[in-house]
Amino acid sequence: METKGNLFILSTSKCWQKRCVECFFTLLVVLMFGCASAPMGTYRAYTGEELSDSSLALLDIGRAASIQIDGMYYIEGSEYSIVKLMPGSHRIEWTNLFGVSVMVDSRGIVAFDLKETIILQAGHLYKLRADRTHGHGYRVYMWIEDTNTGSVVAGNKMP
Repeated sequence: METKGNLFILSTSKCWQKRCVECFFTLLVVLMFGCASAPMGTYRAYTGEELSDSSLALLDIGRAASIQIDGMYYIEGSEYSIVKLMPGSHRIEWTNLFGVSVMVDSRGIVAFDLKETIILQAGHLYKLRADRTHGHGYRVYMWIEDTNTGSVVAGNKMP
């Protein structure tokens, strides 16, 4: 460190070292918070004893903001990624958020819902999917896909 009067001046190499350390810690914090926000949990939407996945229907909620099953299980997409359900008929209501131009909506985000009653089979994995077109007159598509068979079991798949 050099001194000039009452001022302390760091040498050029020490300034770069300090900036590299600051950048490293900033990057580390950004990565930690970015990775921490990924949904990781499994929600058990049935009562009774624990059952094997092969005797249950699994629902991958993808990017859904929220989901309600049979009017009684409310699941936040930020907390869970998979829902375990008993096979059979279920009413699934879910919301997906899309970023849009502020010229479309001043908030920059719009929500779309899909409400369907579907029959889920044991040992199958179902995935909530959503996509949209872009530009003037954009369209939103939301569907539920049986990943075991590749078939759409509810909603409309994007062409």
